[in-house]
Amino acid sequence: KGVAVLQTEAHSANSDKKRIIGGAMAVFLTVMLLLTFFSNTLNNFLLPRVSWENPESGPLVKEISGAGRVRAKKTVDRYVESDMKVLEVAVGIGETVKKGQRMLELDTSKVEEQLANERTIWQQKKLNAEKLAEGAAAEGMRSYDGAIEAALANMEKAERDYENAQALYEAGAEAKVKVTDAGAAYENARLDHQKALDSKAAALRNNKRDLQNARYELEMQERKLQKLEKEMEFGHAAAPADGTVMELNFPEGSVANASKPLFVLADTSEGFEFCAAVDSEAAGLLSVGDEAEVSLDSLEGYTLQGTVSEIAESAEERGVKKEVVIDIPPENLIGGESGSADIKKSTEAYGTLVPNSAVGQEMLDYFVYVLQEKKGPLGNELFVRRVKVTKGDSDNSNTAVLSGLSDYDRVVTGSDKPLSDGMRVMLENE
Repeated sequence: KGVAVLQTEAHSANSDKKRIIGGAMAVFLTVMLLLTFFSNTLNNFLLPRVSWENPESGPLVKEISGAGRVRAKKTVDRYVESDMKVLEVAVGIGETVKKGQRMLELDTSKVEEQLANERTIWQQKKLNAEKLAEGAAAEGMRSYDGAIEAALANMEKAERDYENAQALYEAGAEAKVKVTDAGAAYENARLDHQKALDSKAAALRNNKRDLQNARYELEMQERKLQKLEKEMEFGHAAAPADGTVMELNFPEGSVANASKPLFVLADTSEGFEFCAAVDSEAAGLLSVGDEAEVSLDSLEGYTLQGTVSEIAESAEERGVKKEVVIDIPPENLIGGESGSADIKKSTEAYGTLVPNSAVGQEMLDYFVYVLQEKKGPLGNELFVRRVKVTKGDSDNSNTAVLSGLSDYDRVVTGSDKPLSDGMRVMLENE
């Protein structure tokens, strides 16, 4: 009986021990699971959160821009040939004027005096030309005609004398020397007649030449008079067209000269264009006919739709900038407004495009990160793999990748922490 009691007590002690060990194991496992869970949760908070996209195909869109100003398609100016004092300036720069409107008053007294002198010279040249014209008429050649008639009569008489002497000689009634003298006299008379003819021909040629020269001089003098008469119009210089005053180069009291125009007027009736300075390399992508958007400061962000009409070398920055001229509608424009032009130009299509934010660079190499999944103790886990790529052209949004990626790769486009190859990550929206 005592032994049975001892056995019962031993068995009870073993059961208690097993319950204690089992409980301890349960507690240990629970603690380990909790630690694993909280460790994983804490780790997830510390992991980089990334966003991703699949590569796309299509063209790049180049955005080309340049600052510039509005100008009239056509400008007109006026120069004076003679120095003239400016008595009054009736308009201001930027002012809109109508055709025929008075713009400046100039002192034309010196031009008036010169015009009077040149008119006197013109009268003299006119008289000279008329005199030469009269000399070329038939009555002007009478003296030459008289000399020709007299020489002809002498030649005919000498010819008859020679024929008579020849006949008498043949009849034996005249000596040989008489025939010889008569022949010489006839030859001299013939030469005198030819000289008279030549003198008249020479006189006609000289008269014609002198008359032509006189007429040329008269025409030149007439042009000089016309120029001076036009200069006289600057006494009341008027606008040659409707437009906007762009330049006034001589203030009141100064002396205007031919070094600069009196004024430059933008002819608004011919429309407007925007002239933008664009980098030469970017301008190489453009063509006449490309559409453009022009934003003007004076229109508070309002955009005008225009068309590229000309691409030329910049006179000020040759080889660096190009001048891109854009036709624009004449909406409330006067010329001279500043602003900027934006032109979008599509390139050829590329097979693989990724956002610019996805592409990194180390030394001379380019790379992207792609997402990969691996099985972990609590499910699938995401990691990033660094992939070397061949970079092509790019625009403001995307970069062309020429090799290194497939269409199915999940390319990392953004991360809230720096990444490295093989790093575990989480998606941004998880």
